[in-house]
Parts: sequence; structure tokens; C-alpha cells
Amino acid sequence: MAKSAKPPRPATKLLAQAEALVSGTAPAPAGAGESLLPGADLRTLHELQVYQVELTLQNEELRRTQTELSAAQARYYDLFHRAPAGYCTLSDRGLILEANQAAAALLGRSRHALLHQPFSRYLEPLDAETCQVHLKQVARTGLPQGWEVRLLLGDGTVFPAFLQASFAQDGQGGQEYRLVLTDLTASRKAQDTLRKLSTAVEQSPTSIVITDTSGAIEYVNPKFTKMTGYTPEEMQGQTLSVLQSGHSSAEVYRELWDTITSGRTWHGEFQNRKKQGDLFWEEAWISPVRDAQGTLTGYVAVKEDITERRRAEAVVWANEAKWRSLFEILPIGLSMLDDQNRVREFNPALARILQFDPEDLRRGRYVHRKYLRADGTPLPREELPSVRAAQEAATIHGCEIGIQTEAGDLI
Repeated sequence: MAKSAKPPRPATKLLAQAEALVSGTAPAPAGAGESLLPGADLRTLHELQVYQVELTLQNEELRRTQTELSAAQARYYDLFHRAPAGYCTLSDRGLILEANQAAAALLGRSRHALLHQPFSRYLEPLDAETCQVHLKQVARTGLPQGWEVRLLLGDGTVFPAFLQASFAQDGQGGQEYRLVLTDLTASRKAQDTLRKLSTAVEQSPTSIVITDTSGAIEYVNPKFTKMTGYTPEEMQGQTLSVLQSGHSSAEVYRELWDTITSGRTWHGEFQNRKKQGDLFWEEAWISPVRDAQGTLTGYVAVKEDITERRRAEAVVWANEAKWRSLFEILPIGLSMLDDQNRVREFNPALARILQFDPEDLRRGRYVHRKYLRADGTPLPREELPSVRAAQEAATIHGCEIGIQTEAGDLI
């Protein structure tokens, strides 16, 4: 019987490369020597040589692949164990198969102590039940999910974390859960701080405005609305120039911008106009705001309505002017003394009576005279009417004392 012919081998890249090597069109690799089969026909010998070369090439390819695989595994190991987030692999029964250093640190245990332990052991009981529900949904749908949990440290301390889970095939054809754990403690603290600051700003008795770097308004608090009549929606994207009354010079605003753009805080007063048209005075502190890298992100203005204070000051100054005028024109001598019984201020009538030089006060020289009893003997300091009045917190009436002038005259 005739021998059946062998089916042709499929052409491959390695086979073509081996054919080229055997045919002498390329240098043969190490180990691809001559055939040792005597008596074989040339075709069989050629095929054996091609197979031998192809096998050598396959071995080289396998070694390269193994080297690349080892490098990839090393990279995976570094990424897995040095990642800042906690990574865990669970069996389909919820047992921990693998955990990285971050996960071990997060749970307060060693990696070895975590292996083959139920993951639910490190969850608050109520969260353990919720976690089971989520993991079943992940297994059923094949879609990853994320949710917040409360994890337990070894000492019983509870802290918030965010858990992300996915479901995948393991290397042996089984199924496993892959978890990513993120500690939310710092984030929660930051949120609490931000919430407190937000409440303080919202409840502040002063007007607070936040703008971008161009001065466009991003936020105004309720006090601003109460003070000006403009709502947050009306002020969004606007600038504080909508409040300008025209009573402040351009120089004031130029100085303001020069100050804050140079990184300093500007402090001053404006007379602005409310939405209804009423004028009001406000004292303002405007400061630049920078991020953690020091980049300017905007400005914050803290402003206080000082209209009533300005009115009260105007009344005080008016009264001061009135009493100053009366002080100056009264024909009787008036003076104010310090705690050392030195004359700080006196009216013209007293200067004439006691022969004081008004320039002594203007030059910063305090006028000090000698005080005498009616019989001409020195009057002790503690008996002076001004000292007694201060010590007794009372008004002293009807006292007669002698005062010696610079010329030596007794008055």
C-alpha cells in the first residue's frame, strides 16, 4: 500500500524564519547544528533541520516571554504592595486571599494576620450585612460598585472608609472579589472643618464677599444681602463696583488694587449705595486668597456697616466743637490735670490768671506749679483737691489754695 502523504504544516512566522536560516539566508542561532540522521533523504533531512531551528527559535521566544512576564510581575508587585490605597483580594466566600501593605496598615494588622480571615470581621456589624448585599450584586451583575463602610481597627476604633469592589476570574479559573479601600478620616475632618467655617461665614454679623482674581463675585453671605439689598443671584459674576456711590476717588480704588495684587491686605472705608439707593458707610478689609501652592485664586472682602458709628462720631465731634468753643470763651479759669497733678490743658482765662504760657503745652512741656495753703505753707500732694477727688471718686467743692506763679507771685 502506498504511504499516505503527511498533511502540510501551517505556515508561521517562526517556520518561515527557520526555513530562511536553513536555506542560508540568515545566520543560524546557537544550537541549530547539522542533522545526525544518516541515510535520510534530502527532503527529510531538510525538514528535520527546519524543525530543529524552529524549536530553537521557539525556545528563545519562550525565554523572552518569560523574562517579560517576570518583569511585569515585579512591576505588579511594586504597584500592588506600595500603592497608597488599600487593596484586598477576597474569595467568593469573602475570605481574604491577598492584601497589600496599605490595607494591612489601614486595618491595623499584619498582612499575614489578614490572610484567610473573613473580611466581614473588620467591618461594623451593620456594615458587614450591607457589604454582603453589595458583593452579591457585584457578582450577579459583573459591574463594579462603591459604598462607604465603617472599618474596625485592632483596638476597636471605628473609622470611615470608602470601598470599591469588582468581580473577576482568578488565575486558576475561579472567581474572586477585588477591593480598594480608602481611608475617609482626613476627608471627613476636612469636611467638618469646612462645614464649621461655612456656618461661621453664613451666620457672620459682617458682610463677606469672595471673588475670583478679576474681581468677579463668586459668593456673598446673607449679611451682604441684608446690608445692600442685593441677592446672591444678582451679584453672581458682578463686581463690587455696583455699590459705588461716586463719593470715593479713583485714587482710593487704585490704591486698593495695588495693595491686594501685591499680596497685602487693604483696609479702608467707603460710602456706598444700596440697591434701593440709600447711601451707607462700610469699613472693609480685602485680602488675597492663595491655594496650597501659593497661587492666587481670588480675593475675600470682610465688610462692616459703620453708618451708625459715623453718625455717632459726627455727633461727638459736633459736641466736642461746641464744648471746646465754650471752654475757650468762658471768663473763669478751667484746667485738666494728669495723675501727677500736672496741667495738661487749660483755657485762655486760666492762662491769664496764672500767667501760663500756652506754648508750653504745644511744645510738649507740662506746666507744673507750686501749691500753697492760705498761710503760705506748701500744700502736700495728697491734700490737693484734684488728688482727693480722684481718690474719693467725688466732687470737691469750695476749696481755697494758693498757687505760686513763675514770677514768684502768690495767687
